Amino acid sequence: MNNSINFRDCGGYVTAGGKTVKTGMIYRSASLDRLNGKNRLLVENCHLSTIIDLRPSEERFGTVTGLSGVQRLTLPLDVDRIARERIQPNLFKRNGEELVQKAITSVYRDIVSLAAPSIRKLFSWVTSADFYPLCINCRAGKDRTGFAVALILRTLGVTDSDIIKDYLTTNEFILPRIRRFTVPLKVLSLSLFPAAAFDATLTARREYLETAFSRIDTEFGGMEGYLDFCEVPLSLRERLRTILL
Repeated sequence: MNNSINFRDCGGYVTAGGKTVKTGMIYRSASLDRLNGKNRLLVENCHLSTIIDLRPSEERFGTVTGLSGVQRLTLPLDVDRIARERIQPNLFKRNGEELVQKAITSVYRDIVSLAAPSIRKLFSWVTSADFYPLCINCRAGKDRTGFAVALILRTLGVTDSDIIKDYLTTNEFILPRIRRFTVPLKVLSLSLFPAAAFDATLTARREYLETAFSRIDTEFGGMEGYLDFCEVPLSLRERLRTILL
């Protein structure tokens, strides 16, 4: 999908059991607050019933433009605040890129336990057939959305390699737009602007999501154990597979 809001279908992946995730059911995106032009038409043509917004209230800007009749459910994953607290002190340091990567990796490690109550609520919504087609979004559609969608796809049985491929696709939407600003700033500042550190902040990197998966597997024994920790009933897991496979 050619768009500037990181909007795309999460379906089409084949599971380890040989089934396929349905298309036209679950989408992921960056902010949908100010849709216009081609982006608005793209989203409207998907005939969404529900938007699940993972941002806290201070990040949202009223109703979603041009999407009348779509219910908007809010489920704040307030890890963005934690990420800012860990990233900002390192942006302008000499080895800022490496420090930022370590900071974001630590956020992905910690989100596994911090997000548990929100994951339980998320699964109660994505197992309601009346809510489809639905879209999960946050500000950029990278970290919070990436983690939530990864958990859903992993529960469905999609391989980690395909989940990571889906996660990294975000870079195709975000990085060209970001570098239109960071590259000139680096030139104008005589290389004082920390473009590499900002890249690390805004880029989806394999090691970030792999860190979350590693903790899920080592500490909880895999997805099923993690969903037990999140108190997601077995009945909801099976209902999710029935709806989306």
